[in-house]
Amino acid sequence: MWALANISGENNLSYRDQILEEGVLKLLAINLQTAPRAAAYYRIASWLISNLVRGYPFPPFEQVQRVLLL
Repeated sequence: MWALANISGENNLSYRDQILEEGVLKLLAINLQTAPRAAAYYRIASWLISNLVRGYPFPPFEQVQRVLLL
């Protein structure tokens, strides 16, 4: 998760788009529902999510809606 957050935070949106196309948010949403309640884990997850939903042009809502509606 840490590596994906670093990669997706780069200024090049093609990294972000590639990560989204691979379905990382779907896996993250499933994982967040079953993950242990550790603050560090959720901090890194929220950093990854924030990197994946920002940037212009914005990613398609269909790709990010599952994790945003948790």
